[in-house]
Amino acid sequence: MGIGLLPALRASNIDLATRLSEGTRGASGAVRHGRIRDALVVIQLGLALVLLVSAGVLLKSFMSLLAIETGIRPQNVLTFETSLPDSRYQTFEQRRLFYDQLLRDLRAVPGVVSAGSAVYLPASGWFHSTSFEVEGYAAARDERFEAELKQVSPDYFATMGIDLEEGRAFTNDDDESAPKVVVVNQFMAGRYWGQRSAVGGRLRLGNAWHDVVGVVGDVRYRGAGMDGRHAADGPRIYLPYASGSRQRGNMAVVVRTVGDPASLAPQVRRVLSSIDPNVALFGVRPLEDILWDAVAGPRFRTWLLGVFGLASLILSVVGVYGVMAYAVAQRTRELGIRKALGADQGHIVTYVVTQGLIISALGVVIGVLGALAAAGVLRSYLYNLAPRDPGTFVIAAIVLVTASLAACLVPALRAARVDPLIALRAE
Repeated sequence: MGIGLLPALRASNIDLATRLSEGTRGASGAVRHGRIRDALVVIQLGLALVLLVSAGVLLKSFMSLLAIETGIRPQNVLTFETSLPDSRYQTFEQRRLFYDQLLRDLRAVPGVVSAGSAVYLPASGWFHSTSFEVEGYAAARDERFEAELKQVSPDYFATMGIDLEEGRAFTNDDDESAPKVVVVNQFMAGRYWGQRSAVGGRLRLGNAWHDVVGVVGDVRYRGAGMDGRHAADGPRIYLPYASGSRQRGNMAVVVRTVGDPASLAPQVRRVLSSIDPNVALFGVRPLEDILWDAVAGPRFRTWLLGVFGLASLILSVVGVYGVMAYAVAQRTRELGIRKALGADQGHIVTYVVTQGLIISALGVVIGVLGALAAAGVLRSYLYNLAPRDPGTFVIAAIVLVTASLAACLVPALRAARVDPLIALRAE
């Protein structure tokens, strides 16, 4: 991008009196060098447009990613994770009793609305998957049956703000001694039960059949584990944690608060310490921070290309200014003769600006072709947006041409002030 500075640096040291007295010596060399300078600026403008288009496409994709309806209400929710030592919590019953007491004590803290737990949090990048079978569903040939499996406590849905669409959520009675039950998301209910109610249906996990007792809203994970690419939602099955968990001792806990969730972090640590000071506590932070971190990849790419695009635009404008300033200095006598023959200042300004716009137009053409070629690279990083987005191309081109036009104005106004008497005397 530094090539855009060469014409500007040379133009800044021009001695107009010396140029006026040079006559026509070296005219052919000047024309040749002028074409080289113009070509360099055209290339610079093309590269700038490629970067501007790429940054613009990533920005629109990032804004679309942020606009995803996640299906949860992350405001005022504090999250943390715990790890139970195997030596003290060897059986599932010991682990279940610990988390039951932890959630019960957290609900008693002033400012806490509700508390729940899950094996993994949304957008954490971790999940369990399982195969399943739906009773009465006629499967298509080679159809795959795989769903994300989440083990949660009874108050998990309410604490996360996940809407219960049909049926019921889990209760404390859904333990190992109770009939096996599951809750499914809307996507799964619509796909396998269609217009019929999923509540009352059955699906098989492993060797056991489970009754569907509820349907909850879909939860969309912003870029979690997908490098910013948002896959279509899929089937999700929720199991009550109390019915048995293959997870050893790690759990994520969510706490909905009245005010700032971060302010309750000290109370959370005291509650955990009062139950068992040997239990590890980590990852204490608001749920909104987790969702924001889930889009760190696309956010960084957008910022990086935006910075490079802006820098390239500035250097391109400097290059256009340098070329036009140098051209005005080279053609001072010609401009003076034009004025002596009756050309007014408006004509001179239009003439100089037109030369600059021709250079800009060539740069735009090259930039559009380059951006079209680079679109394939961006395809895998975009959400809900085509890499060859016409609106982004048009806006980037307008920005580049407008900036180039502004760069032409100063040399054009300088050319309009050329004194024809001085130019003719130099002849």
